[in-house]
Amino acid sequence: MSFKILIVDDEPIIRETFKEFIQNEYPDADIECAGDGLEAFSKVHNTKYDLIISDYKMPLLNGKDFIENTRLMETKNKETKVIFCSAYIPEFKTQLDSEDGMLFIAKPVDFKSLVRNVKMFLYQKDQIAS
Repeated sequence: MSFKILIVDDEPIIRETFKEFIQNEYPDADIECAGDGLEAFSKVHNTKYDLIISDYKMPLLNGKDFIENTRLMETKNKETKVIFCSAYIPEFKTQLDSEDGMLFIAKPVDFKSLVRNVKMFLYQKDQIAS
């Protein structure tokens, strides 16, 4: 099964590194990138993703506001699983980790941990679909 993933980060090297690590595990995955929450918000209106990986602190629209707006608006990704990756540990980390389908991973990211969590979320999605 092919998965569709959106990676949102204002640092191009991080977007590309995340994409490379995930693509190594899921060569058939369709991975798109956005440089900030505003660009990502426009993408979630047009495309259904299986997983969103987002930085927290970004210009224009931060990760928290991007996801909150995605959940509030009638987008195709209202219930899409989300992994936040950030060096800035938000005040809502405890709340995030307790919510179903959301996870926070601190930067610098352990890529094995990132891939393991991506697998977990995509496996859950695959189990629901079958």
